[in-house]
Amino acid sequence: MTGSMRRGHAATAWVFIAVTILSAGCGRAGPDVQMIRGVLTLDGAPVEGVAVVFTPEDQGLMAAGKTDADGAFVLNASLGARFGEGTTVGDYVVTVSKLTPYKIDRVTGEPTKILLPEPKQLMPRVYTTISDSPLRASVSKGLNEFRFELSSRPVR
Repeated sequence: MTGSMRRGHAATAWVFIAVTILSAGCGRAGPDVQMIRGVLTLDGAPVEGVAVVFTPEDQGLMAAGKTDADGAFVLNASLGARFGEGTTVGDYVVTVSKLTPYKIDRVTGEPTKILLPEPKQLMPRVYTTISDSPLRASVSKGLNEFRFELSSRPVR
């Protein structure tokens, strides 16, 4: 396995861990968090089921959410923050990930019932790792709204 593949798998593991933690929920007490919502598109079209993760550049709380059919997402902070209310003020690296655990039928484009040994990443790799992602977000006090317009052929 190459180093870039290992980094991709490590990023995928972090996304899974973040989403799992967030799914469990948190109590009402915690740090002062700000509401974060946004929209994600790929080549101008919304993408459903994408994990959007904000990772602090310096200080802050990791936060994650998942896009709906319109590409809209709301972030939930992890590790002690109030569930469903965003994350703390600060600067963040944004990564996105969408995995498929199924083999895609080449004729119909539909998932088959055959599980792959490793999930396939459906988002362009550059956006999936903290070290490579060009996506950034600066969270300030109050409601924060972001629009990430991704390209399937990103320019580095």
